Amino acid sequence: MRSGVGSGPSVRHGANPSNPVRDTGRLRKPRRTVVALTDENLQAVRTAIRDWRRPIPGRPGPRHSGDLADVVDLMLATGARIGEILALRWEDLDLAAERPTLTICGTLVFVKGQGFFRQPWTKSDAGWRMVVLPRFAVGMIMARKLVAADNPHDAIFASRRGTWLSPNNVRRQWREARADTDLAWVTPPSARPSPP
Repeated sequence: MRSGVGSGPSVRHGANPSNPVRDTGRLRKPRRTVVALTDENLQAVRTAIRDWRRPIPGRPGPRHSGDLADVVDLMLATGARIGEILALRWEDLDLAAERPTLTICGTLVFVKGQGFFRQPWTKSDAGWRMVVLPRFAVGMIMARKLVAADNPHDAIFASRRGTWLSPNNVRRQWREARADTDLAWVTPPSARPSPP
């Protein structure tokens, strides 16, 4: 006969007076320390991305687009996560305002068998926010708008086929751009100086 809910075999058979697991506290994972980028680090990251974009004679495959540099710049400008940046749509912008803004209101998620789709809410409750854009980000977005092809998602960052860009591919490109530099420690959270 069971001696109570949550009783293990040792309690049921009289070896222990109470369930030791029930009296154990939750293990907490220590928070990782995020190191913010200095201006010097920032310029080094931008240089690494520019160098990575240059075509290498004899290397097959399509030329790298400017997406990675623009994604990183927008992360720096807004404090948004990669999935939030890639989920941005042109309708989330208000560049005509006196102080141009961007509304972070979704993120990309992967569904097995279906691929990536835009989830109309962010990772955390505090994730929805309107951000005033610095001048350099406004200039970058306006330059993208001039050459942007239409896509069914109205995505600011769309693939050549008009689909959502994969956050995994962006992370891989980030690693490749840093591969031959001393910037291995620079991770996406480093480029988010003010995460929610």
